[in-house]
Order: sequence, then C-alpha cells, then structure tokens
Amino acid sequence: MAEDKAETQAFTPGPGYRQFKGRDEFPSNILHGTLACAIWIGSMHFNVSVLLFSFLFLPFSKFL
Repeated sequence: MAEDKAETQAFTPGPGYRQFKGRDEFPSNILHGTLACAIWIGSMHFNVSVLLFSFLFLPFSKFL
C-alpha cells in the first residue's frame, strides 16, 4: 500500500506547474464545511418541527 502511494506521487509536474493542496492553503475549509452542513440540516429540522407543531396544535383550517 505504501508502494502505491509512492508510485502515485512519483510524477512531478514540469516547471511552471504548481501542485495545489487546498487543505494546506486553507485549513479552515473543514470548519466552514461542517458549519454549513449543520446550518443546512438544522434548517430542515426546523421546517419539519414547524410543520409538526402546526399539524398537532392548530385547527385544521389554520394548518392548511
């Protein structure tokens, strides 16, 4: 398995090319991605909870 990694990294681009590693350049991307997913999933849970609340505690005419 270590030899496979060595083979994949054996290729070095010629001059003028740069290997871009986003994780090295911007280490906070993981935090931003996690926060974005949490906000997105939280908003879906909020919508479901509002729908469930209105279904259980409001009259049918107001629920619609």
